[in-house]
Amino acid sequence: MLAGGIVVTNDHVARGSQMAVSLQDGPKVTATVIARDADNDLAALYAPGTRARPVDLADSSKLKVGQLVFALGHPLGWSYYPTAGIVSASPVEPGYARGERGLLRLDVSLAPGNSGGPIVDSEGRLIGVACMITVPGISLAVPSAVVKEFANWARSRAPVAA
Repeated sequence: MLAGGIVVTNDHVARGSQMAVSLQDGPKVTATVIARDADNDLAALYAPGTRARPVDLADSSKLKVGQLVFALGHPLGWSYYPTAGIVSASPVEPGYARGERGLLRLDVSLAPGNSGGPIVDSEGRLIGVACMITVPGISLAVPSAVVKEFANWARSRAPVAA
């Protein structure tokens, strides 16, 4: 959850114009898709009235190879399941795979159900959004800098001031 009731996930996860969003410290809420960026596989959802504390963002440009990271998600239907790994290499060159801004390369284990979930550093700050498993053990994530830029643009599209 970002400030103002904005939730960012993968575009390929956000099917339709509305979807249920599960917040760890609250009930499921219905959110409306307010923006999409297919090139970077991002979608912004607006969930009005949620009281979840916004996640802190880390500067993804300052990540180091070998840095500890965690993926949070619902892989294979397991709720709020964490997995650990490291930043395995410098970001993928822009234009590779998806998007024009490059992706983070991680060795954190992802499975179906992790898509669109947060990748956080050891302090719990968002460093990216999980988007792709290339081969077992190698995962890609949209960097937090791209997520932040997209969320700021999407916030201006929220139906109510977000």
